[in-house]
Amino acid sequence: MSKFYFFILLFIISFNLYSKRVLYRSEILISEKKIFNPTDPETNPDEFPKPIMSQLEILRKTSEILSRAGKSKIHFVEKNGARFSNNISAIELENDGDLSKFKKIEYSLNGSSYIEYPGSIPLRKSGMNTIKYRAFDKLGNTEDYKSLEVFVDDISPDLGVKLVGQTFFKNDMLYYQSGMTLNVSAADNESGVKDIYVNVNDDGFIPFASLTERFNETKFYRIQIFALDNVLNRSKEYVYNFSIDGESPLVYVKPIDTIYYENSHHCSARSKFQLIASDRDSGVRMIQYKINSAEKWTNYADEIRMPEKIETLDLEFRAIDNVGNESDTQSFSCKVTREPPKTKMEVK
Repeated sequence: MSKFYFFILLFIISFNLYSKRVLYRSEILISEKKIFNPTDPETNPDEFPKPIMSQLEILRKTSEILSRAGKSKIHFVEKNGARFSNNISAIELENDGDLSKFKKIEYSLNGSSYIEYPGSIPLRKSGMNTIKYRAFDKLGNTEDYKSLEVFVDDISPDLGVKLVGQTFFKNDMLYYQSGMTLNVSAADNESGVKDIYVNVNDDGFIPFASLTERFNETKFYRIQIFALDNVLNRSKEYVYNFSIDGESPLVYVKPIDTIYYENSHHCSARSKFQLIASDRDSGVRMIQYKINSAEKWTNYADEIRMPEKIETLDLEFRAIDNVGNESDTQSFSCKVTREPPKTKMEVK
């Protein structure tokens, strides 16, 4: 068996880390994009069971893969036998007969003249490379010509990333509501996508499918994302800096010209009410209120004046921040006294 096939076998075994279908594609698509979306079961089916690994083991395995990207000679074979290499790879041939009788191998690369095989054949031409070769022994026997096709893939995969959720930009910081989702997909026209890798807050790159962060906690996030194809060409890396605002704003009422006695608030026709809200992250977007169980909320713009012809005021109010977090509904009630006091004075 040639060294080429031996190295291919080793590559498939050593890189079968997560048993993903992406390593066992059943077809070769040179002119059509292969889409890999780790969140879509149609493009990333659980065809093989995934072994349970600790986060530390996932980090270690990923680090091993990334250390080879752009530095190692990589060969990849699809299930149907189609072969792919990166542009620093070389083909090595070997005679599997009696080496004492072996004389030489001659080969032709992409239709060039036949020359004696020097020990390895560098693959530098992008696209399909065809090697034709045959061996000679010392007895004068000549092997029939054989051929080998290897597609050299030196093009990085395309990566698409979208952060989905209500957002707001404030003071040079991008805020998202708690539960923001990260949608990613990658496509590669040649060897196909191996995986998408993500690094959250410098904890280390891991496959996207192994990401457990749900972006619920109120804090700052730095996310790095890139994709590798099956010969370890690396896509453009995307970097996102943002904060999660998972806290609701605070809101309270400031009544003017009201008094409190006999365990209740008392108002008059001249009473007014100011609504005040604060939010330490994305900021307050709006304050809303309702009077006496009105059907719809009213956006607060200025102080609220006492409506006419009511005997009791029931004021409900709430605040909403710039990413959609809503405070609990607060309330304030008072009895309305419209008649002025009556006095009677006499001269004694």
